[in-house]
Amino acid sequence: HASGKYVMVANYMGGTVGILPIHPDGSLGDPTDVVHNTGPRMPDRASDNPSGNFAISGHSSAHVHMVASDPSGRFVLACDAGLDRVYVWTLDTHAGRLVPAKTPFIAMTPGSAPRHFAFNEKGTMIYILGEQDSKVVAATFNPQTGEIVPQQTVSTVTPHFRGSTLAAGI
Repeated sequence: HASGKYVMVANYMGGTVGILPIHPDGSLGDPTDVVHNTGPRMPDRASDNPSGNFAISGHSSAHVHMVASDPSGRFVLACDAGLDRVYVWTLDTHAGRLVPAKTPFIAMTPGSAPRHFAFNEKGTMIYILGEQDSKVVAATFNPQTGEIVPQQTVSTVTPHFRGSTLAAGI
């Protein structure tokens, strides 16, 4: 975390986000918070997968792929590929606890499996990569509220692509 006080951990199989305190000597303490994402089961495949795509991601439960803070350090975000959501919290830096933002998550395209995200330098745009649909969603990010509003979706493969693809990083 930007405060330098905590390490944030994404647990894929457990579907959790963990907060670990950093001691003055650099060692890590026991978790101060572990949040388990919950939500409805999502489709195994994105409805708009590239033609011929046979690869699937697990959508049977929560699968957190990435956790990081926004450029200001005010918000903590996590991509949950299993629930097709991007979660948003603030971090109480005194207690090491995650507090849901006013809008606690944004639902992505069912079956898209949001995997990673990146911010622009100003922290006003977020780019969210879907593993399953191989698309990037460009969205505005409100650095005061943590609200994410999709503006554009672009494929990472050409319109004539045929075959399997799983997008991995942005």
